[in-house]
Amino acid sequence: MNFSFLKYISILLATVAICSCSTSSRVRYFTIDNSLGNKCIENRAQAVPLKILKIEIPEYLDSQSMIFRVSKNEIVKTKNNKWVDVLSEVLQESLSSYFKDNLKSNISGVECNKDCYELAIKVNDFLGTYEGYADISLSWSLFNNSKVECSGDISKREQFKEDGYDAMVLALDKAWFDALEDLHNKVNSCLNK
Repeated sequence: MNFSFLKYISILLATVAICSCSTSSRVRYFTIDNSLGNKCIENRAQAVPLKILKIEIPEYLDSQSMIFRVSKNEIVKTKNNKWVDVLSEVLQESLSSYFKDNLKSNISGVECNKDCYELAIKVNDFLGTYEGYADISLSWSLFNNSKVECSGDISKREQFKEDGYDAMVLALDKAWFDALEDLHNKVNSCLNK
């Protein structure tokens, strides 16, 4: 009896030791590095009121999970690598900060009057790919009194510098701010017509 009790205790201790050694999943959170967008832009538009509307984003992208394309027809959402907030909020904050810093405009959330412009953006893609690239595409429209003044599409692709989610986030940062720089230039041109 003493031998079976010791055997039972030994098995129980071994099971507890094995279970406690299993790796636990640690969740890591990322955000867009707004310092990449802090560039000195010389040719600024004249100061005009500009309201940035809420970014539109497809439902499958608008989560805290990062999206990774694993094949031409399949995407997965990450479990342990996430954005600090849902993607639309992360991008909205970054976009507002970029335009506030780089466009001499009155960016506000108030209703526009007749001299106010509204910028609408729809993000179509914002993901990493199995080929080692960050892909971003967006459509934009600049409105004045509900009339489209200018619009267009912007697509950016940035190669990962190495493997891993850190590299994917850096590539997404770079592609995002390249897209914002193009958007800034196009909005600036439109406002200076």
